[in-house]
Amino acid sequence: MKEGRAAPTDSEVLGPQFDFLLQEPLSRARGGDSLQKQLLHRLRTAVLDGRLPAGSRLPGSRVLAESLGVSRNTVTLVYDVLSTEGYIEPSRQGTRIAALPRPEPEHRALSAPATLARRGGRIRTLDLEGTDSLTFAPGVPALAQFPLAAWRRSLDRALQQGGTELLGYGPPQGELSLRTAILRHLALARGMHCTPEQIVITEGAQEALSLCVRLVTDPGDTAWVEDPGYRGAQPRWPAAT
Repeated sequence: MKEGRAAPTDSEVLGPQFDFLLQEPLSRARGGDSLQKQLLHRLRTAVLDGRLPAGSRLPGSRVLAESLGVSRNTVTLVYDVLSTEGYIEPSRQGTRIAALPRPEPEHRALSAPATLARRGGRIRTLDLEGTDSLTFAPGVPALAQFPLAAWRRSLDRALQQGGTELLGYGPPQGELSLRTAILRHLALARGMHCTPEQIVITEGAQEALSLCVRLVTDPGDTAWVEDPGYRGAQPRWPAAT
């Protein structure tokens, strides 16, 4: 008579590196964060603090859903967000943790041109070419960490699917597919529920502020602006004296 083999535990199925998901079950308390948001936060944090190093393979969505007692759709949506944010890389061989860029700040001596006065010499020149340093400058994102390869692949895929229609003018509110993707992200990451018609894509913060001002104010209204604050929101007329 053959002896039966014990079924593997969830920890054995997922692997020991995912014990942090099993040791503390996802909360189902009313009024708390959704299961999607909790799982997203835990996986994202595990990637950032090194518990899930680059190259680690994530379990399949069905396996992880069964181990955590959640729907497969919950896991799939979380994987979609992590992929969009660049934390994971899906492929035919499985989904793995992406290698996140971690540049070390460069400490370079900045010498002012001899033609500048002493006061002008204290102004730091913003040099973003050929550097991976983390720069704190208004309106300048972390350019060195932009996923160029993923951006090219996404651009090629979009052009193949959309064709030349994407080269023309789209809806005034922005592309519907982009607004729908933002809607899903807001629902998952921020718990906000809205429709694509309530989302407007602008070219930047300056255009968004201008649009809001035109919608909610009348000529002659008084506006209060933080000081210090976003310089693009400052009035462009001379202050009263």
